This record gives sequence, structure tokens and C-alpha cells, in this order.
Amino acid sequence: MKQDFLPPVDQEAEQGFDPYLLRMLELDRIARALDLENAVLEQMRHAELEATIRLPGARSDGSAAGLSALTCLYAPAAGSIIELVIGADTHLNQVRASAFLNDLSCALLGLGWRGGAAGLIFDSSQYPERETRRLLRRYCEAMQRIVPDGCALSSMHGGNRAIQGWLGQDLRQFTSPSGAAARLGETQPERLGRWIAELVHAFARDAEVRNCAIQGAAGWGMATARALSAGAAKRKTGGASKLPEALVASGGVQAVMMSDSSGAVRNQDGLDLERLEAHLAHQQVLFGYTGGEHAHTADLPQCECDLLVLQSPMQITTRNADQVRARMIVECAPDCVSQEAKAHLAASGVEIIAELLVRCGPILLAVAESQPYAMRESRLAALLRQRAAQLRGEIAERAAVWKTNLSHAALMLAVERRADQIRRAGL
Repeated sequence: MKQDFLPPVDQEAEQGFDPYLLRMLELDRIARALDLENAVLEQMRHAELEATIRLPGARSDGSAAGLSALTCLYAPAAGSIIELVIGADTHLNQVRASAFLNDLSCALLGLGWRGGAAGLIFDSSQYPERETRRLLRRYCEAMQRIVPDGCALSSMHGGNRAIQGWLGQDLRQFTSPSGAAARLGETQPERLGRWIAELVHAFARDAEVRNCAIQGAAGWGMATARALSAGAAKRKTGGASKLPEALVASGGVQAVMMSDSSGAVRNQDGLDLERLEAHLAHQQVLFGYTGGEHAHTADLPQCECDLLVLQSPMQITTRNADQVRARMIVECAPDCVSQEAKAHLAASGVEIIAELLVRCGPILLAVAESQPYAMRESRLAALLRQRAAQLRGEIAERAAVWKTNLSHAALMLAVERRADQIRRAGL
């Protein structure tokens, strides 16, 4: 099945970038290709529960305001894996799109859990610390009433470390401890970096991946850079490495360019990650780092590298797709590469690891951490390695049958598996 460029209506949607509309357009195209029944398609399209929570509060200047929260769950009774996003610009269709992708990732992994997402429309800078904590605790209490059990948190984005710490503590307190599914999974950036490294190893196969450019100098970005470069660190120190064995043998993948909101820094001989991390700990931003040449953030997609890791939407579109020099792209957020650009890059031989696959890492970790016993790091690393290789094999097999690229085949396989689960459940 050939994946053509988007029709005009899809191009218009892409320019407006409504994440949920794009997901539904993708689902409609795949439903036609797989000949899905309308009843199955409707269950995949619409979440079972959508709720809005509004909690009154007071700003630092005494004016009335509050916290608004959006929740979208595909099947609360079946157990939900939720992604939580915090930000003043969080909106309903963003939450819907995240819930839909979480649901497909669960299906791709063959889990019985269903997807969900929540969003806090909240600017913590406008509230005193005590009021912020009170509002977050009341939100957790409200969530406990909406989802009394069967909830796991796969990842949390936005806010700050204090807010994430408070929410993690309060969600544990107010989530029912009646079963393993009710416990919250907390994913660590280092483990997520390891998952991305395992995906790169699985999808690169025999291709040589020597260097990379990474968007985001903190959190996932730095953890991914460390995981990919662990082979080089082992060679220098003689210590153990957390990198996949094949990448260790090749000496690791050096980060040659990294970026954040303040700009980008580039060094074709490889960035010194320890020095860069120390600079970030002191300055909080890349600007001012002296271990490389400074560049514009917009230059990242054109970096001369083997691997490009992106974390923001619409970084590569038809306007700059011809300028991409990387042979592999990892999407760590939805629509880092536009749908039309994906078709163009696939025709040029650029491999794209879709965000749907990256999202599987936090879900796997959430499920592992929801077990009544703690999983050892060595066993967890083996689980991530095994599942990355398994997913690659399954997706490659279906891509050959459907005559499409691996990125599109991953989405089609997830839709097919979720449709099968819906049919077995009796629609």
C-alpha cells in the first residue's frame, strides 16, 4: 500500500496543527485501508469518559482565579494509563490526542490496559506556593472520585520539579491502593533515555550510527545523549555501560549538536556532556556554553549527523524536509515531523521512529512499576531491549505486507490490534 502525500484538506489541517484532528484524519485513512467496521471505528474514535474539573483559587495579588483540569479516558473500568500535561496553554484537543496515542501504544504492546490523558490549565507563577499546593491536592482528590482505581501515570510534562513532586506524592495518597493497577508508575529520564537508545539500536540494525543531534538539553534530551554516548564513556573509563551491546561495540553515539529555548551549540568532534551538564546546572540554559560553536535552534534539523532526536511539534515540514541530513529521526513528541514531510523523507530513505513507539517506553515502565514487587534494573533493561527488538520485527513484517514505511506501519499495526481487542470484547 503506497502512502501518498496528504490531500488538500489534510494539508490545511496540518498548517492549523490541531493534534486531535490530525489523529482522526490518520485514523480515517487507516480504517479505510484496513476496512474497519463503523462500530469499531467509533469506539476507537471516542473516549468513554471526558471530564472538566474547575477549582477556585486566589492569585498572589488576591484576585480570584483557579485551576482547570481536563481528563480523557478511553475505558476507566478496564484500567487506564494516563499522561499528565501541565501548562497555561493546555487545551482539550491536546489531551484528547494524547489519550488516543496512549490507547494505541497500549494496543501496540498487547496490553489489556486502555489509554488516557489529563491536562492542567495552570500557570504556577501566578499563585503563592501554599495556594498552588492546595489547588494541586484538591485536584488529586477530584481525580480520586473520577477514577477510584485502575489508574497508572506513565509520564508528567510541564510545571516544575516542585509541582511534579507534590503531584506525585498526592496522587499516591489519593489513588486507591486496592490493587497493583492502582499504583502509579514514575518514569525516570535515565530509563527513558535507555529506551530511546534501544529503539535506535533495534531500528538501525546494521546501519552505522556514530553521531546525533538532540533537541532539548535537559530532561529526556540529556538522558538520551548520555544513554547513546555510554559506549564512549565505557571506553574512556573502563566501567560498565548501559548502552545496547551493538552500540557499545561501535564506541557509542556522540552528541554533536544540542539545542534548547536559548539556542543551540555544535561541536563536530562531540560535545563534552559532563561539562555541558555542569553548565546547565549553573545557568539553566545552553546560552553561554563555551565548549562548542553557537548556532540557531532552527539549524538543528539541518545538522550533519546520523541521528536526529526531536521533542517539539512541526520541526520538519515540507519547507525544510529537503535540508535534512540525518539518516534516522526519533520523534519524542507528536508530529515533530509533519505527515507530508514523513512521506517525503521516507521516499528519500530516512528512517523515522514514530512518537507512538517512543511513548511505549513510559507505558512499559509504568506497567513494570505498578507490579507488587520492584523489578531489578538488569531485568528492566532486558525487558526494554526485548520489547524494542520485538516491536521492530513485528512492524517490519507488516510494513513488507502493506508496502509502506516503518513509521506508518507502526500506526497501522496499533490500530489493527486495538480493533481486534474491541471485537473480542463484543464491540
